[in-house]
Amino acid sequence: MKSIFEEFDDMDFVDYKLSKITESDILDAEINLNIKLPKEYIDLLKTQNGGYLKYSTLPVSFENSYADDHIAVDFLFGIKTNKGIYRSNYLLNEWGSKKKILTHMACIRLQKQ
Repeated sequence: MKSIFEEFDDMDFVDYKLSKITESDILDAEINLNIKLPKEYIDLLKTQNGGYLKYSTLPVSFENSYADDHIAVDFLFGIKTNKGIYRSNYLLNEWGSKKKILTHMACIRLQKQ
């Protein structure tokens, strides 16, 4: 699979690119966030546990404050306790979006590439 992640030599993005994901990380996130993570998302995180994306917009069909037909998706959250995906509820509230949509949007994007 061609990498969807951007590599930067001159910037430090450790908040988004986390250490290697484990099965325990996945199970803990699903229990603590009360969601079932999509297989495609988990498979992607097994190649790289989060990071900045090469492509930064995602078409959507719901109202949002960013634009009429898309949102900016600069990075994909990885999974580690109190890092990565654990921050998604904060962003969903900021965007005015419904819970649990974040990981589904990530997988929609993957399927279209």
